[in-house]
Amino acid sequence: MAQIAFPETISSSAGIRFIYLPSFQDEVRTNNVFLLSITSALTGFGFSSTWVFTSLYMNHVLGVSFYLVGAVFTVSGLLAAVAQVYGGRLGDIFGHKRVMIILSSSSTIVFLALFLVSSLNTNVVLFSSLFVLNIVLNSTIIAPSNALISLSSRSALGGFTYLRVANNIGWGFGPFIGGTIVAVYGYPYLYLIGVFTFSTAAVTASFLKHMEGHVSGGGGLSLRKIDPKHIFLGISALLLFMIQGQESVTLTNYASVFRNLGAFDIGVIFFINGLFVILLQAPISKITEKIGLSTGFVVGIFLYFAGFFSMAYDYTLFWFSISMVVATIGEDFAFPAGNALVSRISGNRDVGLHMGLFNAFISMGRSFGPVLGGFALTYIASAQLLWFTVTVSGLLGIAVYMAKVYPSLREDKSVPCEP
Repeated sequence: MAQIAFPETISSSAGIRFIYLPSFQDEVRTNNVFLLSITSALTGFGFSSTWVFTSLYMNHVLGVSFYLVGAVFTVSGLLAAVAQVYGGRLGDIFGHKRVMIILSSSSTIVFLALFLVSSLNTNVVLFSSLFVLNIVLNSTIIAPSNALISLSSRSALGGFTYLRVANNIGWGFGPFIGGTIVAVYGYPYLYLIGVFTFSTAAVTASFLKHMEGHVSGGGGLSLRKIDPKHIFLGISALLLFMIQGQESVTLTNYASVFRNLGAFDIGVIFFINGLFVILLQAPISKITEKIGLSTGFVVGIFLYFAGFFSMAYDYTLFWFSISMVVATIGEDFAFPAGNALVSRISGNRDVGLHMGLFNAFISMGRSFGPVLGGFALTYIASAQLLWFTVTVSGLLGIAVYMAKVYPSLREDKSVPCEP
């Protein structure tokens, strides 16, 4: 079998550590990683192209205030948080492949409805309800997808590196193409992108092979036996992703309203984010393998905080792009390391539940971020104070991880490797 690209750290005869791309012994696992990467790129493209610009549509076209726009994103994130726990557990019980197909197909229908409703530009409540449902469905797909990657990977960090690069191909081109579509055709046509990408993702997911881990508790949903390390790791992720939540409301509206950047320019900023994930994720994963998941996670959170806070001093597309590069390097460290930590702590036991729980915390962070950003945009005049308010959660996330997760990982001998 040909060599399949998949990161795994090994040692050379000279004692130098590299990340090579060894072939899998099991073709099923190889195919799953490849197909999951394709579905991740497709869903990332469709979701990002609409998620980034919907807040602008609601404010500029529908006349919804910044604060209420943030509230819509908050409600969607909180509902998505609950749904992800159940989505991961349903994948454990009924099969992650089946759950992914159902969710992708459902999202296709909702995207079509969003196109039709937004074409009328009249019904704020109906549009907002459909958008909330859309975010819930799109977010819930993440848990079974992550679970399948974990079960199909010989190296957790390697598997999530691949998935992340693929997803950011979508996230890089999605806002770039979306901004162009908004500038040329208008906001409603954004949602046709989702119709195409999610229907294609559903077809692609149908070729996945079923993978099973150990499922405990008789197939039911019980959070009582969750390792506390998962809870505190999730809280750290929640605080981190409160910063990412600023992309949907704070960054787009701050750049548009206060710095006079157009939709195309905003799309370029997100394109740079995706591009630098593609370029830097693999080498940064090599660094993370050497310094450890815990160090990589903490360094990543700090750089993510620094990148977004520095936007307080940005006035042009060039400087916004530099800040985004710094933030992207941070997420290249932190995001895959977080998922790998979940996989490492849980092993293959109830992996869907644990991934769902972790992603529930992420969804809560993404939901709290926009409402905080909407508040800050409305009531804080100072750019420096505004951006510190919406990014300080990253520093709190580092404190929680170092106080509650890192010491217990060092002491817990059941965790297979040094974190």
